[in-house]
Amino acid sequence: MPATDDYIYLSSMQELADWRPESASTHSSNISNTPLCPRAPAPAPATSPPDTKLSRVLLCHDYRGGHHPTERTQGVTNPEGSEDPYTAEYLHLATDFAYFAHYRVVVPPAPWTNVCHRHGVRSLGTLLFEHDEASADAGRLFEKGSEGEFFFATQLVRMAETYGFDGWLVNVEAELPREKWRVGVMQAFLGELRAGIKVKGGTVVWYDALTVLNSVHYQNGLTLLNAPWLHVTDALFSNYWWRTRELIATKRVAEAMGRTKDVFMGIDCYGRGSMGGGGFGVGEPLKEVRNAGLQATALFAPGWTWEHFQGLGFRGVERKFWGVVGEHVVAHPAGSRDGFYTCFNRGFGDRLFMKGKLISETKWIHLGAQSLLPHFPSTTEISHSLDSTKAWTGSWSLKLALTSASSPSTSPTFAPLFRLSVALDQNLLMTYKFQRAATSSTAGVYWDIRHPSTGATSRRTSPLEAHYPGRVWGSGMPNLAEDGDADGSTVVEMGVFFSGGALAGEELWLGEVLMSTLEKDGLPDSTISSVVVRPAAEAGKMKLSWSVYPGGRRRGKGMWSEQTKEFAYFLVWKGEQLRGAAYACEFVAGAAEAEGGEEWRVSGVTWDGRKVIQGSAPSAVESSA
Repeated sequence: MPATDDYIYLSSMQELADWRPESASTHSSNISNTPLCPRAPAPAPATSPPDTKLSRVLLCHDYRGGHHPTERTQGVTNPEGSEDPYTAEYLHLATDFAYFAHYRVVVPPAPWTNVCHRHGVRSLGTLLFEHDEASADAGRLFEKGSEGEFFFATQLVRMAETYGFDGWLVNVEAELPREKWRVGVMQAFLGELRAGIKVKGGTVVWYDALTVLNSVHYQNGLTLLNAPWLHVTDALFSNYWWRTRELIATKRVAEAMGRTKDVFMGIDCYGRGSMGGGGFGVGEPLKEVRNAGLQATALFAPGWTWEHFQGLGFRGVERKFWGVVGEHVVAHPAGSRDGFYTCFNRGFGDRLFMKGKLISETKWIHLGAQSLLPHFPSTTEISHSLDSTKAWTGSWSLKLALTSASSPSTSPTFAPLFRLSVALDQNLLMTYKFQRAATSSTAGVYWDIRHPSTGATSRRTSPLEAHYPGRVWGSGMPNLAEDGDADGSTVVEMGVFFSGGALAGEELWLGEVLMSTLEKDGLPDSTISSVVVRPAAEAGKMKLSWSVYPGGRRRGKGMWSEQTKEFAYFLVWKGEQLRGAAYACEFVAGAAEAEGGEEWRVSGVTWDGRKVIQGSAPSAVESSA
């Protein structure tokens, strides 16, 4: 087991054999509390011929060896260094995320699974055998349990269920002992693993290394030597040394199997034999995959954008890199068919706001706190950027500025922000928080409706009804539907506009956007118990824990967690001082801090950001006796 309880990884098959689901209760913050958002299919583009952009993208996160302080389950306060942390702000371009590190079994840290799930991206752990010394351990894969099941397949399924992630990348880069090797038995093992994972909608991906000949021979595509593994798994992740010849051969075999969507053609973001040389050259292999008629790619080590430049100019590098990727892959809608929510949080900041009130001036990083961020870049008329000088909830808002003046007679200037696929309902509302300096021109939000009968879209607008200078936030809440809207209509885009006559430099800030029907449900809220403080497993620390008692809303529209119910996270307070955020019903603090002084309490923030519900007080302290 790991040296720190912030991460879960195992170094041997024996450690996997010894693992038990009950061990997760020791540190439940290692369990993802965020369910996988049911991402709506991207609306079919009105293009002819049909768009050939790649529909599946796997991100293989091999970043600086893995398991960094910024990935801790409780986040980090007062982090070292002045660089922006590595975060994934372009998850709308991905479908799958595999956390890779050089251990036998790697569970993705809960913050990564939480942020992936919020974006509708599957989060995968890694089962890895590499180098000759792993051969004996790999030979244990086929061991059976008391009921004749593959014992380690069962363990891997239970581990994914326990920690709340979505499946496994299986990477066998070591030959199995010759006396234990059977192609059919390996297929049976993978099939049983896949069947168990699929019960909860998960996935199993095989990496292109070991062939049916029990030799590590990278095929750089789909061939007869690795096709049997794809036959019993959900996808194959090819090695990244392919060229056009391998693409053509892969397409031929994939078509014969009916699996053209299930071959992730690998691209190494560092180059290392990849077409295009990696980095900003990834557009070349992506274009080749599209031209070949395949539909999926895997980007290995996309953290190149931070690591290669040591964080210098990271946001600009990221913007350029993902701009190249975005030319070739499908951009998936934000949220689900039921709606979406964003407070523009980036997962880090220099201070923290809640409902417009400053609650902390401590620098922090928590990757799991990252919200949905705009899909579209700035336009030539309206620029937008994430701004840390103002925030409604979290540390960021979205600042929009008109870059050039418009004539009073001209049409409004529009800037798209989010692609959506939200089912239009007569009770569907969009609520938002904004700030804008006083001006004679009009600005507001817009949304596009796609009509099912024709496929055409129509645009509707809602002006900001007042001007709110300084730190005061205004509100808007338009109903998105109109009488006569046909069943099956869909909201497909949301953005902002400035009217004709607006002056260059005019600005507005969005602090929060929620599109939902939940505002009118009228159901009672959940309640939160008082905090209990007891000794933690680690020496010199205390664990705070509490319970949530569900109110009237259970598993209806919107997000719901087995662990935290209708709460996305909890703010943890000692007296009036914020001590941290928890994505579980527990928080670990130093023993001296926990036992002395003021009482502990928590407040829960709902998934849609609408409510902050205070927990009961006072806290109770249990001794170690």
